[in-house]
Amino acid sequence: MGIFQLGSSFWQYSARALNRKKVYSLSIIVEAIVFISLNILLISVLDYGLMAIFIAYIAGKLALIVMIESDVKLISEGRKSDFDKTLLRTIIRYSFPLCINTISWCLIGSSNSLIVSYKLGVEQTGIYSLANRFGALMTLFTTVVNMAWLEESFRVHGQKGSEEYFNRVLEVLVRLILSGVAILIPLTYIFFYQVFVFGEYKSGVIFTPIIYLNAALSAIVMYLGSGFLARKESNLIFRTTLIGGIISVTLAFLVTNIYGLIGVVTASLIGTISMFII
Repeated sequence: MGIFQLGSSFWQYSARALNRKKVYSLSIIVEAIVFISLNILLISVLDYGLMAIFIAYIAGKLALIVMIESDVKLISEGRKSDFDKTLLRTIIRYSFPLCINTISWCLIGSSNSLIVSYKLGVEQTGIYSLANRFGALMTLFTTVVNMAWLEESFRVHGQKGSEEYFNRVLEVLVRLILSGVAILIPLTYIFFYQVFVFGEYKSGVIFTPIIYLNAALSAIVMYLGSGFLARKESNLIFRTTLIGGIISVTLAFLVTNIYGLIGVVTASLIGTISMFII
């Protein structure tokens, strides 16, 4: 599954880099249709059980790759072109810190969950996980926005007036994100936690303002990071994430026994603030 995930990401990013936005969007729809259809067929009709998920996942990724390849023709064009070792080394130097950076983000999120589970127990882990889902949904939306901006930042980098343009977009983004947080906090409390959440899980509502603020600040940090990517300064992004992650995990480990879940979410926010400042 990991190999097919890597392959699909390669073809998707290639399609975006070559400005084949239509085939990029359609391939995602085709992948979803294949994945859902095969799951229904293999689980409901053929009774494949858990294996159905693996088969459907791989088939969906293959459908995506085939569809994009039929348009961009990476394999056939790659055979015709000369292999540039210098370019490959440049790509590796640029990409390696970003790979470590992505792993660091995953470890930070997992570490906080493990700390909660180890120090506070399974029940508190469930409350923390549910509250964290709301921040994850916001992060999903802001990630899509930042992915679109990443292409734009590469396009305008080096052009006259690019710094002013970058600052204007940042101002608009900050206003939109903070306005979204101001709307989501009462909406989450009034609607979701009062209607859909029961029992001890309701206590997690007190953490959502901090979680939303952390997600908002993370989105702004990602936006600022796009400028470093456009300037090919990926090492700075790695160092920033590493420092912020160390601060977040260390604080969470130290304060969890004293302050409980509020200490964990606050530690995450402090880590993100440190990334923003750096």
